[in-house]
Amino acid sequence: MSAMKRMVQIPYELEQEDDGTWAAHASFPNGGAHGLGDSPEEAAADLHEAVSLVIDVFGVPPG
Repeated sequence: MSAMKRMVQIPYELEQEDDGTWAAHASFPNGGAHGLGDSPEEAAADLHEAVSLVIDVFGVPPG
């Protein structure tokens, strides 16, 4: 039996910190995830990895 896949769109905020680092944050009903990077793309990629880990542990957040 193959695993079922489902695409989930999770809105996130992206901002540049005072030190120049970029931060991305996604909020879920029961928590959230953060990503950091030297560019907006790196922060979003780091956030994607964090969200994937949250989903692996807790399942897909309710929509």
